[in-house]
Amino acid sequence: MVKAFGLLFVLIPILSCAQSGKKEFNQGYDYYDEGEYDKAIDSYTNAIKIDSENATYYYHRGVCRSLLSFNEDAINDLNKAISLDSAYAEAYLGKNDPPTSSLLQLIKRFDDLITLHAHINRH
Repeated sequence: MVKAFGLLFVLIPILSCAQSGKKEFNQGYDYYDEGEYDKAIDSYTNAIKIDSENATYYYHRGVCRSLLSFNEDAINDLNKAISLDSAYAEAYLGKNDPPTSSLLQLIKRFDDLITLHAHINRH
């Protein structure tokens, strides 16, 4: 019984943080849908402060940054999403088409990741 209560006290804050991060993410998504990308970025940043291991939060912030032509920051967010979840295919190319220069940078980064992966597998 004591172990159950101890586990409960550990899980409640974790679940609460996850819910807070999701709330911020949902608010950011609403801003995104309204075309208020600056506000969406703020909400996604707040979600990241709560849960910095969630690739989805970085991905969506990267999309908004790309839409505002904050290309370097967008690429950094997409790279972070990939580093957290290497199977997150949307982060490699972005759900929305970024400006051509960003797309070329993403393609180069993707090529770099393939080369790195091949190098790691050889050793």
